[in-house]
Amino acid sequence: MSGAYLVLAYLIGTVPFALLVTRCVDGTDVREVGSGNIGATNAWRASRPSIGFVVLGLDIAKGAVAVAVVLSLTGDEFRGSMAAAIAVAGHMFPLWLGFRGGKGVATACGAFAVLAPLAVLTATMVFAVVVYVSRYVSLGSIVTVVIFPVLVFWSGEPTETLAVAVITAIFIVGKHYSNFQRLLAGQEPRVTPRSSRSRQRV
Repeated sequence: MSGAYLVLAYLIGTVPFALLVTRCVDGTDVREVGSGNIGATNAWRASRPSIGFVVLGLDIAKGAVAVAVVLSLTGDEFRGSMAAAIAVAGHMFPLWLGFRGGKGVATACGAFAVLAPLAVLTATMVFAVVVYVSRYVSLGSIVTVVIFPVLVFWSGEPTETLAVAVITAIFIVGKHYSNFQRLLAGQEPRVTPRSSRSRQRV
């Protein structure tokens, strides 16, 4: 039965909210806009900030739901931790989209919020500071993901949660390889405040 729980976590993770929401709201295929990524940041660019935040919330929620469902069905911390990794993998490699998915940060945030809430809270603050200072969402994601296993360790979570956090972080950083290359080349797009975008249109 444990395999069935992991399949369930994967299926929950595969729901492509960025694609569904932008298509319903604007008739836009987010895969054909900007970076082509099916995540909140590209939904923001493809549509508007409010849509980006809606997608962000939904991607966080599906990670949390996947873990909460498996935990409620099994009562097993290890299976819950595995569900977190599998849900993130579902977002990254969705069967329905030819295994071409998003970067997994928001889904991981929701999944680990159930398992390691203090670590996620601290990581969220780190992410916000890095993005605010640099205006690079990708840089905030990379920095946060790299230090997240350390935060899980410091918060005293079980060994299985720490191990899964390390594995998940490696995969997410790997998914950001192209962003890392663009950051080094100075070609990564920044998050521009609304006021700045308005001035640029004038």
